Amino acid sequence: MKQKITMKFIAEKASVSVATVSSVINNSNFVSKKLTDRVNKTIKKYKYQKDFLATSLRKRMTKLIGIVIVDLTNTINAILCSEVEKLFRKHGYNTTISSSELDFKVEQECIYELINRNIDGIIIIPLREGRENYKNLFDSGKPVVILNREFKNTNSDFIMFDSYNAMVDTIDHLANLGHKRIAYINRAIFWGRKIIIMDEPTAALGVKESAKVLDMILNIRQNLDGIIVITHNIEHIIRIADRVMVLRTGRRAGSIDFKDYKEKSTELHNDIVRLITGAELIAS
Repeated sequence: MKQKITMKFIAEKASVSVATVSSVINNSNFVSKKLTDRVNKTIKKYKYQKDFLATSLRKRMTKLIGIVIVDLTNTINAILCSEVEKLFRKHGYNTTISSSELDFKVEQECIYELINRNIDGIIIIPLREGRENYKNLFDSGKPVVILNREFKNTNSDFIMFDSYNAMVDTIDHLANLGHKRIAYINRAIFWGRKIIIMDEPTAALGVKESAKVLDMILNIRQNLDGIIVITHNIEHIIRIADRVMVLRTGRRAGSIDFKDYKEKSTELHNDIVRLITGAELIAS
């Protein structure tokens, strides 16, 4: 049977105390360079791996943050998770991501599993409003950050998307272009105007249904002055749009005209992401 490599084993092989090995591994107390090098050399030789489960039980911390989002295929959600993960990694935390798939029952299961894993905190884009729908989450005692919902009578932090000012900027932009008859339809299609605005028309749809809606948009656009689609899905934007205007923190961040690109390429995709996030992409 293969011997388990423990801190005690490393201490014996390096001829130091267990406390010294612990200090080197956790960088918790000063240890001379000579002893640090000896311990690290021994750790590398015997391929010691830290027992994170034991550490979490001892410290009552897992250094793990749970993220519950609506849809993993949504590009904005993917960008959000990526940026949050980078931020937590800088502070020594890992993240685990769950998708509710627009199903409240699945969402509750995700929350239940995260709480049982004793994660240190939860970030969630909830499907429903009202504290009563998330009693198990708030009663868990875990720190919670809520996105795009405001829950009263809780100690949780929340971050709201400024949809009102985003719409004001959109209408101002259309008015400046000379358009006067502007219709706003919430997740539906309105046929009685020359300009149609659609708010997340594919938000609750699967892949096949979304494709049908996008095909329909492409078919009807030739009979209209214009179609405005409000969406976070970059793939959908690239498929149906001629240009894109990005609103960030409630203000216009800029626009991209697809005519400036020879084809709908990776460069176009990256430029849209860059405009949305306000950050340069890191080459892999």
